[in-house]
Amino acid sequence: MKLWDADSGSCICTLKKNSGWVCAVAYSPDGQHIATGGRNSTVMLWNIESGQCVHTLENSDTPILCLAYSPDGQHIAVGSSKNSIRVWNLEIDKYQVLNGHSDKIRSLAYSPDGTQLATSSYDNTVRLWDLATSECVHILEGHEDTVRALSYSTAKELASGSDDGTVKLWNVESGKCIDTLRFSKESFRQVYLYAYQGYKNRIMSLAYNPDGKQLAVGSNN
Repeated sequence: MKLWDADSGSCICTLKKNSGWVCAVAYSPDGQHIATGGRNSTVMLWNIESGQCVHTLENSDTPILCLAYSPDGQHIAVGSSKNSIRVWNLEIDKYQVLNGHSDKIRSLAYSPDGTQLATSSYDNTVRLWDLATSECVHILEGHEDTVRALSYSTAKELASGSDDGTVKLWNVESGKCIDTLRFSKESFRQVYLYAYQGYKNRIMSLAYNPDGKQLAVGSNN
């Protein structure tokens, strides 16, 4: 894996110890470390300044599909093809397991205060977890296909994007859907590059701006 300087476009360093595909990357909140995970079932933590791997987390021989650092940088959530999530405490090198999805984990997002984790899956659902108890507090249902992307705007609102071509906005306290945004090819005309005949307008990525007032949506169209 390579790290790039966004201003100059030059490669800063190459992280060489990864074996197999790298499927997930996450920066620590302080910007000093980066976590990578993929087909080799191992999370690798890298010091950005030195380019060296400083720690590894073994994920039980199952490919890693997504990663997320907690806001305080003390935990890493790991989503895998085994339908479960491990939340690692980096200070004591132990983890809690979140079970409940019936298919592979596709996306993870911490709430801004770090008390809640949102997880999405190929089972078409989003689950909200209380990290103090490891309990699932809400199952968010309504999408008709894989939920690929999650993003919190505030501690009380979450956006989810799906292969069904919709973005749903949820109140995380009640677990209720408060709005559904539907997208067509025309919706993405300004960023439209090419389309594959017959493919749906899958929502591939989401990101709120820092004040939570704008939502960027990426699609395969």
